[in-house]
Amino acid sequence: YLGLTPDQAVFEKHIANLGPKLDAYDVILSKQKYVAGDEFTLADLFHLPYGWLLAAAGSQILYDESRPNVV
Repeated sequence: YLGLTPDQAVFEKHIANLGPKLDAYDVILSKQKYVAGDEFTLADLFHLPYGWLLAAAGSQILYDESRPNVV
């Protein structure tokens, strides 16, 4: 990304740390439509660029079917 050489170990460490956070989001989103409630808010918009960056970096963590409410 941006012409930098990625450090795969650092990437994997951060992806591993993201898993439990996505588990928490899955629980929240199982009870309500959006992150902050039943209406789309800035809280939801905040997450959009990070999802794109994860995909651009080659991670499929957001598409893990074990978190159906995050997908």
